[in-house]
Amino acid sequence: MNEQEIFDTVLDHLAKQKKRSVQGSSCVYRSQTGLKCAVGCLIPDELYVPTMENETVGTLLAEFPALPEWMRKHGGLLTALQMTHDRHDSWGSPEAMRAGLQEVAWRYNLDGSKIDLTVAAIFGDEKEKAV
Repeated sequence: MNEQEIFDTVLDHLAKQKKRSVQGSSCVYRSQTGLKCAVGCLIPDELYVPTMENETVGTLLAEFPALPEWMRKHGGLLTALQMTHDRHDSWGSPEAMRAGLQEVAWRYNLDGSKIDLTVAAIFGDEKEKAV
């Protein structure tokens, strides 16, 4: 996967899932209820193991060499997406989520045209769909 494909995959996932992947108050790659975070949705099911939890993206990529090479190649983008997902304020308002995703798109020179649709799907606000 290239950076744009990663970004679009994560946006599609967040739009469909509509909520953070948490266990208690901590963000997790995969929750016990089946939710996946922005990076967790990229980990192939056959490679996921619970010991991945509580690891940063950098540690995850270093300690689990079976993960796809494209994940290592784009570790910076994965970290930025994880940080956006994990920030509590990103889920507090459409504006905060939009700003976080736009920052990632800008930093990595990505097409952010799906951001408004993603935010509208997450927050379910009709006025967001018109933005």
